[in-house]
Amino acid sequence: MVATGDRATGPVGQREHRLLYAYLNRMQESCTATPVPTSADSPQIDWDVPLGAQMADGTYPAKYNFNLPGETPTCTDFVVYGLNTPGVTGGQPNLVAETNLYSGGTTSASGLCNQNTGVSQKQYGYGATVYAATLKFAFNGSTIGGSISNSVVMSEDGTKVAYVESNRTASALHVVPTNPGSSDLGTLTWTSAAAVAPPEISTVPSSGSWAAADSYSSVWVDYANDLAYVGTDDGSVHKIQNIFCTTASCLASPVAPSEITTGGWPVALTGAGPLTSPVEDATGVIYVAGAKSGLLYAVSSTGAVTTSNQSFMPNSIVDGATIDIDGTGTTQAIYWFSNSQSAVSKPTVRQPQMVQTNHELTSINNYPLLLNGATTTSTPWGNATATVHMGTFDNAFYTNRNGNMWACGGWNTPNHDYPLGVVRFGISGTTVTPDVSKVYAQLSPQNIAPGSNTPCAPLSEVLDSVGTDHIFASSYYGYALSTGTCIDQASCIAGFTIASSGSPATYSLTETGSYGLNKVDNGAWYNNYTSGIIVDNTVNPTSSTCGPDGKQTCGQAASIYFTYGNDAIKLTQAQLQ
Repeated sequence: MVATGDRATGPVGQREHRLLYAYLNRMQESCTATPVPTSADSPQIDWDVPLGAQMADGTYPAKYNFNLPGETPTCTDFVVYGLNTPGVTGGQPNLVAETNLYSGGTTSASGLCNQNTGVSQKQYGYGATVYAATLKFAFNGSTIGGSISNSVVMSEDGTKVAYVESNRTASALHVVPTNPGSSDLGTLTWTSAAAVAPPEISTVPSSGSWAAADSYSSVWVDYANDLAYVGTDDGSVHKIQNIFCTTASCLASPVAPSEITTGGWPVALTGAGPLTSPVEDATGVIYVAGAKSGLLYAVSSTGAVTTSNQSFMPNSIVDGATIDIDGTGTTQAIYWFSNSQSAVSKPTVRQPQMVQTNHELTSINNYPLLLNGATTTSTPWGNATATVHMGTFDNAFYTNRNGNMWACGGWNTPNHDYPLGVVRFGISGTTVTPDVSKVYAQLSPQNIAPGSNTPCAPLSEVLDSVGTDHIFASSYYGYALSTGTCIDQASCIAGFTIASSGSPATYSLTETGSYGLNKVDNGAWYNNYTSGIIVDNTVNPTSSTCGPDGKQTCGQAASIYFTYGNDAIKLTQAQLQ
């Protein structure tokens, strides 16, 4: 979701703390006016912790805490990973948290947490010996023999996480306490402390499960009202109350989360099939896409449904929408990423698109992600049912709704090989101007992964402590980039800075570093892109104002987190910048 101006600190920000953080992060003063030092020429992994299983495609970990104004990173901060495998008590966990995050490097002084109890050096297969994070918990988060197939979400105070467990025929929403502020196990990996049952687990619905799986829908939390929404594969949108028990009435008399079954809820979207993650606007309207029907849906707070006047081919949209809300709280536009063009009747063009709609879902504009003459018949990606993940707005758009959407796309070269790269869509208000002049950064020599239809992970963006805007991208099948350690034909994560000049603005991306994912897990090649990438603090790592008393250095405390294959990985932003 996107909001501009002071709207981010009003009702929208109160509903979705990720939006509020994005706004405050841009408003805070930096730790220092000195530019962040970089090590792009010799990047080294900070830590790589084996989880035993993978996260589902396109999903994100959840982190607590961030360096919001008045707060500093501490070694009790933690990241929670939901794994796409059934949990087994005494064996493989599927809800894992790591703490002592700000560790890494080769000396005890190189990370804020390196000298803490339990933090130890780990030898990696490519020769590096670095300090690593420690295990906070390793839970069997399953009650119906299912996996965590979508992103986990966290309460604002970090005391609870919510997620959906799903098997082939059923699903259930769970809320589990995290015991923040503690480092429970003090060991490097879950293999030293096999999965245990959570100390407490609340399940919705009360029957123990819904009679449908959940393929795509993560939990959306309305933090101001302690509500949550989630979709299931039968086309139902479910509304849950007291999700984290944060309202005054729930705190006075605590109750477990429960599903609302009155006032039109749950909402049945007939024929929709599996639903994307719900996204809520400032007026309480929920937006989802249906994988089977190819339609877009708007669901009001009373359960009234509006359906789009155009549809997409089946299985086109897998990610939730991005909503553009202006300073008055009005939804100006909604953005989706699809692997087909929409049509009023029987869509037939299977080609990746960025899609813009109005909030009524009556105006739908398709913008191809394959540029320079790419057509549905001239490129394998155009004919394939590719998984198209979301792009990201840049700081220029966040600031005044006059900037860009950056996304993963393809380019028609003279050899017609359509290499994969980062493409740009200029957006001023609601006017979209596709930039068909070039790919701004090359990610892969092929437009889709060989033998797979998976171009890129979702893109992520961050504005750093000195006002430089960055994006991070990961591809399945990469290049040997000019900085960092990526090699040809192996998975890669890369960082770029966004620059502009002149009026109207001319934009450029500068590669600032890369990390070859073939180096992960003793050189095991998973041949995939990363999970969703989360970015935490924007402190300067050389500052001396970190830690609980503000007197420790901020080493290793400006980082990105993701998984690749079976491993949880942290890289400092400086190692990619």
